[in-house]
Amino acid sequence: MRRLIAIVDQENGVAKGGGIPWSFPEDLAFFRQKTRGATVFMGRKTFLGLPVRPLPDKHNVVLSRTHSTLPGAEVFTSLEKALEQYSDGWIMGGAQLYAYALEQELVDMVYLTRMRQAYGADVCLKDAHWKAFSWYKLRETEGADFLLGLRSVPPNTRESL
Repeated sequence: MRRLIAIVDQENGVAKGGGIPWSFPEDLAFFRQKTRGATVFMGRKTFLGLPVRPLPDKHNVVLSRTHSTLPGAEVFTSLEKALEQYSDGWIMGGAQLYAYALEQELVDMVYLTRMRQAYGADVCLKDAHWKAFSWYKLRETEGADFLLGLRSVPPNTRESL
């Protein structure tokens, strides 16, 4: 199954100044629990921005047009090529990869942590990216909602409806 896991602020922000503008330990624990032992797909900038590389207890797949090797990661030039090799995994960022995977309908399920405040992010996703999913609240905390999105329209059939 192709899944995407992300955290966004109240305005769909995902990054500010090349990093994540918040600290939310509950989401980090959620991410670790969901992705433990799995393949995770990420862009080069996301990989290089990790405090620990590669991510432990995961198969790190990095998408890059400029690097053919990165220590601790398997590198592919496109998401489609990576998905041919690993059909089951988690898309974990960054923003360009999220947008591409959602626009190309390459994911069936989204685990989304939506923060309840804005953090002045300078990289944001579009509201339209989430419209193809039916949303369910998994749990609520003081600072965020943990949501599950299931694709409500099968991929690549929207035009025929």
